[in-house]
Amino acid sequence: MRTVGICIVGLAWCACSSPAGTIDVTLGGETDTLTRGPAVASLDVEAVERNGTHHAILTATLPITTLDLGDLSQTLVASIQLTGKDSSGNAVVFGATPYIELGAISGGDIPLFIQRKGTLARMPGALSDSRSTPLVTTLHRGIYMAGGGQTTLVGYDLLYLSDFGASCATPSDATSFAFVQLAQTNEDGDLAVAYAIDSTGMTRVGGVTCSNFTNFLLPTGTTWPDIAGGATVNGDDGSAYVVGPSTVLKLDTSEAFDVFGPFESRQGPAVAWAPGRGIFVYGGGKGAVIISATGALSSFTYPDEPTPSLAAIAFDANKTMLVAGDMASPRTIDLTCSSACTPTPWGEALPFALLTSSLFSVGTMTFLLVGDDVAGTTHVFLLDASKTTELKLNIARSGARAVQTETGEVIIMGGGNATPESFWL
Repeated sequence: MRTVGICIVGLAWCACSSPAGTIDVTLGGETDTLTRGPAVASLDVEAVERNGTHHAILTATLPITTLDLGDLSQTLVASIQLTGKDSSGNAVVFGATPYIELGAISGGDIPLFIQRKGTLARMPGALSDSRSTPLVTTLHRGIYMAGGGQTTLVGYDLLYLSDFGASCATPSDATSFAFVQLAQTNEDGDLAVAYAIDSTGMTRVGGVTCSNFTNFLLPTGTTWPDIAGGATVNGDDGSAYVVGPSTVLKLDTSEAFDVFGPFESRQGPAVAWAPGRGIFVYGGGKGAVIISATGALSSFTYPDEPTPSLAAIAFDANKTMLVAGDMASPRTIDLTCSSACTPTPWGEALPFALLTSSLFSVGTMTFLLVGDDVAGTTHVFLLDASKTTELKLNIARSGARAVQTETGEVIIMGGGNATPESFWL
């Protein structure tokens, strides 16, 4: 049996001393997470594997003292997840660690941030800077930020809920950014590498060593302005795809790259990964297309969409995409349509258009939209089939950007404040 102390930081109940280690449950910047009505009456704690297998660890009413991992293997890779329920059994609080080998908990302190479900909350710790309009991406354990007029790559550690404490040099005018988990450690000792792209070239940066390489040559007929400024989409196989105005750059897990295109030029299209199909591209002056993982192009008969800076995401597991961000209703795009295709309105329109936007799936047919209005102020909207609801940021931001972690949490970064903000439905 492996007993690990559990502690809620800043509260009266706490029993954290255990030679095996401690899980410190923290409330970040929201002091009333447990007491806000309806108050938390009980806790469920479990270890959840990447394949969805759940291992119950603890169900208890407050207060509790120790968290016993029971017979779970220390080599099990799982996320420790805590659900707080009110007196009626409704889940009102949630938090999760990134996926880790459980043996890593032994002998150390692992923080677990919990927050009220359905609201935004200030997280513990802060990044080393608060840049606006950053380029952001995430890997299993961290969120990384480049661009935004800065010359450094900085990161937030999702395990220890703090800045990584180190930065790497990147081009100050990087307009596209990707991070790739490698299939094996490279000769520099890095298991992940970042790519920062501008109109003059691409810089590869070692995720740990900060090793730097810039001598990338494109095929004849392709230039960096054909790629720079494009959004990044992550594929099913771990590859990253930078979707430029007319060309797609594929960055794979072996540090090789490929170039697809040129395709019809677009300005600010919505891009997203379509499961089992490839890169979905829509708008920016053209209709809908799919670009496969090998560069094959499939077109549809949807009318041209002139609006730039829309957001897109997979609406279901195999055939439909959702597009939103302007003052029209969000709409679905059916990828099985073969002729005379038209988008299908879904949900309720936004009260105003966003000039930049990102969509995230946060529940069954429920989505989070994050973007900036015409003045640059960042807004967050919760979308479902019946309504669109604006959620209030705890910290006013301008030019903030958002990412979604492997465990489903949406985190908002930068925009004039170094403290991240988090959302769970």
